[in-house]
Amino acid sequence: MKVFLSYARDDIEAARDIANRLEDEGVDVWFDEKQIAAGDNIAKRVGKELDEAHAMIVLVSPVSMKSRSVRAEIDFALTTPRFEGALIPVVLKPSVEMPWILDRMAVRAGKNRAAAVRKILETLQTNAAR
Repeated sequence: MKVFLSYARDDIEAARDIANRLEDEGVDVWFDEKQIAAGDNIAKRVGKELDEAHAMIVLVSPVSMKSRSVRAEIDFALTTPRFEGALIPVVLKPSVEMPWILDRMAVRAGKNRAAAVRKILETLQTNAAR
């Protein structure tokens, strides 16, 4: 299963940690920091990776909810049928700007990222069984 990781640059440390933990569990995580090289057409590459992803994890924080690219990726996932049940918001820090529709399905990470990754893995396994 290929997972697209959406995050704001201010949340890079958490993104790295979560991506590494998921990869340690055998999940194929597309994480732009590792896969975009200098000179790449970023928009084209992100579009390709979104088209190939089976699920999306979006890291929620006040900064990410103000990011145009994160919001566009959320909108894409919410309007793409194959992401139904496969959009996993992970709340790093609560944000009043988080779309209400994400609240009920959100994983609350706080400082316990290991527990958040376990919940993400459970969600991915449930969705893979569908």
